[in-house]
Amino acid sequence: MGILVVSKSSSRGLRILMMVNIGYEAGGAEKSVQLTRDALRARGHDVLVVSTDFKLGDRKPFADVIVPRRPGGAVASLLSRFWKQDVYQTLKATINDFSPDVIHLHTIGEFGSAALWATGEVPTVLTVHGPEPYTRRLLLWMLPGIYYRGSSYRLRDLKPIGVVYYLFLLFLQRPIYRRGFRYVDMIVAPSINLERALDADAGRIPVTQVYNGMVFPPAPPFRRTRNVLFVGRLEAVKGVDILLRAVALAREQVHGLSVTITGDGEDRSRLERMSSDLGLDGTVQFRGWLTLEEVAACYAEAEIVAIPSIWPETLPSVGVEALAAGRPVVASDVGGIPEVVVDGVTGRLVRRRDARMLADALVNILANAETAERMSLSARLSAVKFDMETFVDRIESIYQMLVSKAETRDLERSRS
Repeated sequence: MGILVVSKSSSRGLRILMMVNIGYEAGGAEKSVQLTRDALRARGHDVLVVSTDFKLGDRKPFADVIVPRRPGGAVASLLSRFWKQDVYQTLKATINDFSPDVIHLHTIGEFGSAALWATGEVPTVLTVHGPEPYTRRLLLWMLPGIYYRGSSYRLRDLKPIGVVYYLFLLFLQRPIYRRGFRYVDMIVAPSINLERALDADAGRIPVTQVYNGMVFPPAPPFRRTRNVLFVGRLEAVKGVDILLRAVALAREQVHGLSVTITGDGEDRSRLERMSSDLGLDGTVQFRGWLTLEEVAACYAEAEIVAIPSIWPETLPSVGVEALAAGRPVVASDVGGIPEVVVDGVTGRLVRRRDARMLADALVNILANAETAERMSLSARLSAVKFDMETFVDRIESIYQMLVSKAETRDLERSRS
């Protein structure tokens, strides 16, 4: 099977090729790629986005080139974790055809390590959006929740199959990616927390921290709605079960409390049963996947946005969107979340997995109009550091620096 070309632009400026696992807006990484692509094109650059067809189905992709993943049996699937020759050939042909000045890798697990080798001598930037097969300190978060007892994501709760998979990642798959890192010229970390976590992976590759940029619509008026909003995938790592337990504790202290849960995922049916068992049928509403316009309407109706994650979120786009909408955020004190939410200023930070502390934080804001309105104003003001134009300025400067270095290298080679 060949590649499906969806669209292609031609413009002036740099020729930039981006790779990302998923070609539609499935989460924060994909949203960041799409926004960056659009902003760079608006500045006159020629940008081509390449993705796989992972979970694409009948969704409309924003990616320009879709690389099909060939189905295979158990043996072929295992071998593909080490090397995907068909993916390598397709990527190499796409790169040769587009002839980019710079390549920007994002999530690449679905391409496999072949994505690194395919870049060749083209200046290459790698943005790490979260756990990847090469991120040693984050490998435990690469495993499915079913590999842990109770989907706890605690090392001591790993099932035997989880232990085997973790050792496979650590001692077999990760070294292959690390060898491919010789083709990477710069690593970008979207948060300070992730920048520190990459110390075990980067080696001699320079790492720079750049906050992802967002395009902010006008903030809706802040209203006292007693509504708590969750936006994201319904997976164990997102901690929605902890939010439900917190709401069960808080509802007696907040009259008219309601919760809107948007998004879908493998954990949805379990969470719906849990919500019912807690007696929250009249309080919690599961909305499923919504359009961008529908999600914006949910932000407008919310008084608080909750991010109860148990895993180290890199830089949650939901948190940035909440700040831009002027909504206080109650979130777990993990990963890069404290770089988005300032405790006591733009929201509250709580210990992960602590339903009682989360409930108290919700009540503290929902029952205090002065606190809620002060945090709303602070949230809007703090969103400025995630401005899209500032972000693209930084990314452009990285591209220009790497392209200049490559030109100098080629000139020196020609003289020798």
